[in-house]
Amino acid sequence: MSLFSSWCETFLTGLLWLSVQGSLLLALVALVLFVGGRWIAPRWRYLAWSLVVVRFLLIWGVPSPFSVFNVDGRSVAEAAFELGHGGFSAIRDAPPSEPMEATWNTEWDAGEVVIPSEGSTREPLPPFPTNRSTNSIGDRPVDAPTEYVLAATEDVVPEWQSVVWPSLFFVWLSGAFVHLGRLGIGQWRLNRRVAAIPIPEHFEEKLRSCCDEVGLRKAPLIRVVDEIGPAVGGLWQPTLYVPRWMLAEADDEQTGMILRHELTHLKRGDIFVLRAMHVARIVHWFNPAIYWLNRCLLKDCELACDAQVVAMLNPVERRNYATALLRVVERSQASGRMLAVIPFSRPARQLKGRLEMIQRFRPPSMRQQLTGLLLILVLAFVGLTNGMAQSPNGPDAKDKPVPQSEDQPIEKEGAQAETIRVSGTCRDFEGNTVAEADVRVFRRLRPFGKIKTVFQTRTDEFGQFEIELTAVDLVGKSGKENGALAIRSDQHVSQLRFLNPDYPAEDLEITLFPRGGLLSGKVLRPDGQPQAGVWVYFPNALGAPVPDMQSAITDDAGEFQIADGPVPKADVEVLRANEEEAEGFEFTSVSFVALHPDFPDTLTMIKPEQTEVTVTLAEPATVMGQVIDAVTEEPVPNCRVSAQGVEKHGWHETTTNENGEYRLLTTADKYNIWAEVKDRMPIALDSFQTVAGEEKQAPPIRMMKGAWFTGRIIDVVTGEPVVASPDRGGPIFVAHYGPSRPHSGAAVTSAKLDENGRYRLHVAPGKNRIYLMHWKWQVIRTSDGDDHDGEGFRFIKDGDTKKLDFYVRYRERAAQIEDRVAPAQPIAQEAVMEASQEKEEQDGRREWPDTKVGLLLRQLDDLQRDHKTLELEWERTLRLLILLGPDAVPELIQHLDETPEEDRLMLRSIPFVLRGIGDKRAIPALIRAIPKCVGKDGSDYGARCKDPELMAFLQKHDNSDRDDDHYSYGRPVNEILPTLQRWTGQTMNWTELSFATDNDGTARQTQLQKELFHRLAKRWAKWWEANWQSQIDDVDYQHVNLPPGDSGDPLVVKVHRDRPLERYTGRGNMVVAPVQNEDSGKIFVDLDTGRWGGLPQHLRGHAPGEIEQWA
Repeated sequence: MSLFSSWCETFLTGLLWLSVQGSLLLALVALVLFVGGRWIAPRWRYLAWSLVVVRFLLIWGVPSPFSVFNVDGRSVAEAAFELGHGGFSAIRDAPPSEPMEATWNTEWDAGEVVIPSEGSTREPLPPFPTNRSTNSIGDRPVDAPTEYVLAATEDVVPEWQSVVWPSLFFVWLSGAFVHLGRLGIGQWRLNRRVAAIPIPEHFEEKLRSCCDEVGLRKAPLIRVVDEIGPAVGGLWQPTLYVPRWMLAEADDEQTGMILRHELTHLKRGDIFVLRAMHVARIVHWFNPAIYWLNRCLLKDCELACDAQVVAMLNPVERRNYATALLRVVERSQASGRMLAVIPFSRPARQLKGRLEMIQRFRPPSMRQQLTGLLLILVLAFVGLTNGMAQSPNGPDAKDKPVPQSEDQPIEKEGAQAETIRVSGTCRDFEGNTVAEADVRVFRRLRPFGKIKTVFQTRTDEFGQFEIELTAVDLVGKSGKENGALAIRSDQHVSQLRFLNPDYPAEDLEITLFPRGGLLSGKVLRPDGQPQAGVWVYFPNALGAPVPDMQSAITDDAGEFQIADGPVPKADVEVLRANEEEAEGFEFTSVSFVALHPDFPDTLTMIKPEQTEVTVTLAEPATVMGQVIDAVTEEPVPNCRVSAQGVEKHGWHETTTNENGEYRLLTTADKYNIWAEVKDRMPIALDSFQTVAGEEKQAPPIRMMKGAWFTGRIIDVVTGEPVVASPDRGGPIFVAHYGPSRPHSGAAVTSAKLDENGRYRLHVAPGKNRIYLMHWKWQVIRTSDGDDHDGEGFRFIKDGDTKKLDFYVRYRERAAQIEDRVAPAQPIAQEAVMEASQEKEEQDGRREWPDTKVGLLLRQLDDLQRDHKTLELEWERTLRLLILLGPDAVPELIQHLDETPEEDRLMLRSIPFVLRGIGDKRAIPALIRAIPKCVGKDGSDYGARCKDPELMAFLQKHDNSDRDDDHYSYGRPVNEILPTLQRWTGQTMNWTELSFATDNDGTARQTQLQKELFHRLAKRWAKWWEANWQSQIDDVDYQHVNLPPGDSGDPLVVKVHRDRPLERYTGRGNMVVAPVQNEDSGKIFVDLDTGRWGGLPQHLRGHAPGEIEQWA
């Protein structure tokens, strides 16, 4: 199904949920108001209908166990979803014994996929569900012995859905546009009836008087129409539509009452409720309930407004008010002109009820008011909240296990609906791009292992492809299905690549191997007789055979042929010889799988050059057992049972029947066997021995409530939680061995770190080994110290929760840094960094202390000296320094003071870091660094970072306020002085010196430049020592302690204008403004220092000669 079709299905299903919820609340409100009768005042009845309007438009609500939308342990949303999918749920959940066909419509078509099981003498056990036996490569289905359904059908959902859902969407869209058009046409017709006549002053005065009486601050816009109204309306601006006859009768007392009625509508905000009603009618036009809601809402809206007006009238005035209503209705019916765009213009329909209410009106008592308020609050609480999805086991879900259904989202591990981009380039082994290769994305469905095509395309002329899909497309709602990228070309071996939403799959480089030779052979049963209906395939990312992709099925004689076999060894060696620098590889053996429902998977190893093979299926070793919930002591039905081989590494799966019993067909081996149930952890069978040809009864698998390990992964260098791998940005998992996954096998359970670097790992009670599942992060220590035995196992009781933090370092930094962590210190002080390498050779490099700041500055300094400034590793180091925070500022200040003026890059980097930290205690140090701005620097840099997140971080802390595609890394003058200006709010005219830094002139010119910057530093130091208290609270930083400047020749040197100039030095690319442009800051330029200057105030308006003499 295409992305658009899937979107249409999601949208229309959600719309159906919304409409069903609104209709249910409408029925509830109608029942309550019917039972309450006249006891419920019109005001509260109107508010109750308004809640229903909100429900029809409420796309999100807070889940509540008291919501009216909880039905039979499920939310109404879930029930509606099943209703919307009922047409094909039977197909999706069909038992495996029903024949299913592959619907491939390309050259990959496999035809019929139902293969009868022949030669079987073993009768199946009817109560048991499908058994799925798999090898170490992956799992696949093995159905009941009488029939076998191929694990390779196309989309389980019928193809017609890709047409039906978009068609239904366009039908809905057409209906919405029709209703929207009716509203627009009605407004247009109403505007045409507006008469362009002036409003008499006496009518405006009457209107203002009525506004004051009802408490309306601003009078509405007035429009005069022919024989329509009076009524309030307007799509954008509240408008009072007044008929012509009312202008002439403005002084009439009844006219004033009618105006008060209409103005009360505006005062109460009824027009906004009616606008919401318009939107609900447009969106839910297909639902008859919405039109009934519209009638009820308008009726009680008029009654509520009448009640509010009548409450201010005496009995005589009430009779006049009723007479006024009759007169309006009489004139409106005589004109016969009513417009749906003005809902309040139709009083005749509810006239009888309104007159009866006016006649018997009594002010509501306090008891009635409180009852009405309570009613509205209860309706809002149960009607505007959403239902909560509950366990299928009902209200005792906390005491009963939930089988790990594949259609059930897994907490914190389920796939999300985020868009995933898969792209790449296909090349042959010689590096040439492969055009027109067939590219598909498959997903292997569970529980029966069918294969679904979720996307199909072809490579373009450059061998490139690009695919967009969702995580659910890849791994299903449970997050546990397999996704794979399939590439096929007529000249190359087909291949499947594993896809997972957690790992990047963009810009892939895919090498297609030349098509191999023919592999043919025969499959025999253990008694030596040929076996038909055996799928033979090379292991792939899906763990199941795919038609025409290195797979075949045996005929009646047990024979098969795979035309797309492995690459022969000789061909690979020739290709490697043609490319000396190619990594290449060499096959020493190739495995393939023989798959049949009456036998366990048989894994066979062959030589790459082998073209014929005979496979003998393994004799089944059967395991019988039961799964018991240790909390309730009841059997657990419909849960998955897995078996992993310990010695030969086979893998087999099945599910339990209604009595919690299971049967596994395995090969002869020792197996770790466990079950998977939500909110439970098993006590697995460790190394259970199976024997070929025998059926063994296994001890029951007991499902415990389990315990939890929770905590964070913390980088000892930064003190910050780790959330992803720095290199690929992929997820990080915390895994465990223990009673639920014995250490004798390779299977573990794991928990992924969330966005805050936290994990929550469910384990069985007993000894568990908890470890970080990422080899590039080295664990320095854990938060529980020695609270585990010598083998790294931690003991935990059933139902307990233990906190376990890991303090780690990234191994790429470990080559230069060793971390020793003091256990009793706070997190910010826990990492004490220690140099692990010998003293560097004296190559002129600066020595840095063995502190956290010093080690990172050493790494930064090394990168800068190795010409790796602005590269990704340098940028990451810069961020690590900033993330150290204010605690690092005193040491950074010390290093900035010690930085010589010759180290130009460090004079850029340390001010950048200080600005990123944002601690104003650094201001005195930055002032002391001002004289060091003079030096040969080159240019200011505008750099781009390959990491978008890191790019945003650097842009946030650079000295530029521009929102562009790079971050700035300026010369020292443009890192130090803009920071001082930003923090102090002072400029000191420093921009005059922004180009007075290059000391490539004479010694005299350099001395003049240094003096200018020293003067600037003195001005800023004077300001700081007078104003430091308004910036910081730390008295240790109140003084700048600016070192004295170098003394030299007098600064004023008079040079006669006729003196010859040296022509081999100087400055270029300078444009100065004329003195007449008095506001320019670049009227003067000092050729000795590069200082720019504007015209002083006292010289503005003077003759050029006077200015020249001053200069």
